[in-house]
Amino acid sequence: PVFNTVLLSLVMFFGLVSLPAFAAEVENVQIGTTTISGTSQTIAITPVTDNKSILIFTLTTQSTASGPQDTHLRGQLSCIAGSCDSIDFKRYGSGDSVIIRWQVIEFTDASLMTVQRGIVTQSSMAGSPPSTTISTVVDSAKSFVMLSEFVHGTVTSNDDFTRGQINSSGNLVITVGEKKTLATEAEIALKVIEYQDANIKTGDISFSTYDASKTIAISTVDLDKSLLVYNYYSTGTSSDNPVCQNLVSGLISDATTLQFDRGCAGHNGEIHLSWFAIEFNDASTV
Repeated sequence: PVFNTVLLSLVMFFGLVSLPAFAAEVENVQIGTTTISGTSQTIAITPVTDNKSILIFTLTTQSTASGPQDTHLRGQLSCIAGSCDSIDFKRYGSGDSVIIRWQVIEFTDASLMTVQRGIVTQSSMAGSPPSTTISTVVDSAKSFVMLSEFVHGTVTSNDDFTRGQINSSGNLVITVGEKKTLATEAEIALKVIEYQDANIKTGDISFSTYDASKTIAISTVDLDKSLLVYNYYSTGTSSDNPVCQNLVSGLISDATTLQFDRGCAGHNGEIHLSWFAIEFNDASTV
């Protein structure tokens, strides 16, 4: 079972392989498909409540020439005074059309599931590697992170991927391999989701230049009630960092093991990845 925030076959950010069938806590689900040909697209939806609704989407394109500025999209619910009535998709380029398949899930009770969302720019980050900390104050044993972003650039590089982790204080830390200088060149949409009826294991791993795969031992989970979320940043530059080195797939391979793989290694790029293994305690299934 995988709930995947990786680019895989040009399914960009939140490449949804299987969606959990949540228990009675779900109030409604809206589903749709749209095509973005320009730099932005707005989708009207039936209004949902801000702090108990999430957006999930996948992207596909048939173009073999698309670069990050065409295929990296930032998707976010548009909310005013606690009510969200549309989805905003945004990208930097407009070279090729991209098909977006989206779902908006609203939960019945904000005491069972709460969502904090926001938008940050790479240019606002500092340090090496560039990062920023956002106050979210959540229970790390009940919470996970979802990210999407748009970036400027025609080739894959170390400013095209973003990692989100929850630190020991319950705050969100966003990190990139290298930041864009201008705020208009890269924008990250973030969601920190706290789900009370779940146990969430989390950790960090790193791929060295020559690592093609990694396995992580975890305490036993119920495969029928568990899913995996992860995100990462890369350190390789565009001149020596092929796309296959940046595409990391992940899954819960058995009840005690997480498996992460990428298409190639041996170049100049490291991967630094954060993962969340989510096991539901209610009637939800995966």
